[in-house]
Amino acid sequence: MSEPSAITRDWIAQASDEELDWTIWLYIVRRIEERGLDHEDEVLATLPKGLQAFYDAYDLCREIDNNGFATYFYNKLLTLPDDEVVPQARKAVAALRWFGADEHAALADNALAIYVRESDERPEIWADYGDVLSHSAVEQLDSRFSTDQLTRRMREYIRSEPDEFIHP
Repeated sequence: MSEPSAITRDWIAQASDEELDWTIWLYIVRRIEERGLDHEDEVLATLPKGLQAFYDAYDLCREIDNNGFATYFYNKLLTLPDDEVVPQARKAVAALRWFGADEHAALADNALAIYVRESDERPEIWADYGDVLSHSAVEQLDSRFSTDQLTRRMREYIRSEPDEFIHP
């Protein structure tokens, strides 16, 4: 299935599970790219709440699937000003709750608390990716955060509440 020009009820109903996740992600990313990455927040604000929540939750899910919470926070440090990392992570936690993924939200909230504590007490470990992977306590939560379970929950929600994802 090719990338749709709009997210519709019919498209949501017809998309396979794998297409649903990845294509919604690409749909949102393309909208951001059209305006430029420096307009990400503005673009997201024009999207329905479902797509906004999907973007934040799926971004976290992709990073954890890549190499855990350490990767998520480290990559945020590389791409965002320092004072925006915690608010962005809080948005991701809120998005998980919005999807009803409360256990995942609690784990992400715990990871955020660890990140904040480590950033305050031992900021040097967050300066180098190798140090993060070998010294950060956020990794202890990775094995409990099932990305497969989370994406299933998100798909169920999208299919049960398609109107919250319709665009344009």
